[in-house]
Amino acid sequence: MGWREYYYGLNKDNDDSDQDNGDSENSTMLIGSIDCYFRQLSEKRASVREEALAGIVKVLVHRLEERVVDFVENNFVTLVYHCLWCIRKSRVAEEMENAVYIIGLVAMITEYVDTSHEVYVDVFSAVSNGLKSKVDVGKVLECLAIVTFFGAKNSDETEKAMQLIWSFILPESNSTMKKKHPSDVLLVVLPVAISAWTFLLTTLDGWRLSYKIWQGASSCFSNLLNSENESVCAAAHEALALISESNCLEKFSPKAYSEKLHLSIAYNQKSQTYCETINGRKLKLSSRSQIIQMKYLRQFLGEDGFVKHMMKNENFHDIFEFSPKTENSCDMLYEPEREKVQVRYFHRPVPIQQDNSLLPFVSRENRQILKRMTKSSNSSLSKARTALLKKKRSIQDGENNPFAVDEE
Repeated sequence: MGWREYYYGLNKDNDDSDQDNGDSENSTMLIGSIDCYFRQLSEKRASVREEALAGIVKVLVHRLEERVVDFVENNFVTLVYHCLWCIRKSRVAEEMENAVYIIGLVAMITEYVDTSHEVYVDVFSAVSNGLKSKVDVGKVLECLAIVTFFGAKNSDETEKAMQLIWSFILPESNSTMKKKHPSDVLLVVLPVAISAWTFLLTTLDGWRLSYKIWQGASSCFSNLLNSENESVCAAAHEALALISESNCLEKFSPKAYSEKLHLSIAYNQKSQTYCETINGRKLKLSSRSQIIQMKYLRQFLGEDGFVKHMMKNENFHDIFEFSPKTENSCDMLYEPEREKVQVRYFHRPVPIQQDNSLLPFVSRENRQILKRMTKSSNSSLSKARTALLKKKRSIQDGENNPFAVDEE
């Protein structure tokens, strides 16, 4: 049983409290209980720790309120420490899976770059130093992909994580990895590893990729298309499609021309705009990279958790350029006819290399700068827009009441 199915089972007895129109009192009790769960992580009894971890997961996935985000920011060091301890010392599989999952959620929820980066460093070090045989390797690779996606500060750190994941895709490239894990385990992990590797590739510009590291990757994925495992074939197909769109095929194959011809015939599918409605708001994705990211995060969180995070998680809003409709949102009453507000800002241009690779990548620092300059309520654009709205309203009030006079 995977963790998504496990947590769905946890929610079956409390479905009413998990609905947006459910009992707000139950929601408050659930959020407040996270402090109790947190204290129980220090208990010696495994059963108590297991219940506490499951409770924390339920809150972080389904109740992403402001107080929960504050809890993660204030306690992430101790929380991650407890989870890593459970992974190393626990003998209960479900407890270890819960701990792995929480680490990924912490990196996903925190809005501070330094916090998510610290989580990335801890997880990368733990995976690099080897995993216990009882730990579900697939869950660990998913966690590594998530913390790298949210916590890596540059392309070098992302590629290091991709190389670590690659050792599970092609064990021959790492002899120690092949010795540590039986071939049957590696076969089960293979589609998970390919999907995690592809997910991280979506964050890199093609010109940032190394010419030496990924030579032969496209040939490896092409060979996997003949696998009898449908999950492996689907994951390999998606990886090849993304590679073919990156316009840097020479970095993935020494025989660039023949591989490119093969891929252009078999996998060169035009990117289609993807649209769906989430709680009445449209989510529109225009690139294959964003679609892959959306699918991966949805699989990691489950359907209900993905919707909750799309509505509440600021990181998701930045990644997908999604603006949820909230009670405090201030929609424009009417469009100005003559006056407009415009703010311009300039940043150092990013050099484009000769391979003209254009996989979209914007660092979290740059996204936060853009958000502060354009979306924040204290930004120049927001202040100017507010002043303009007040002016228009006063004009409209005057038009609606032409007999009004000024009192001296």
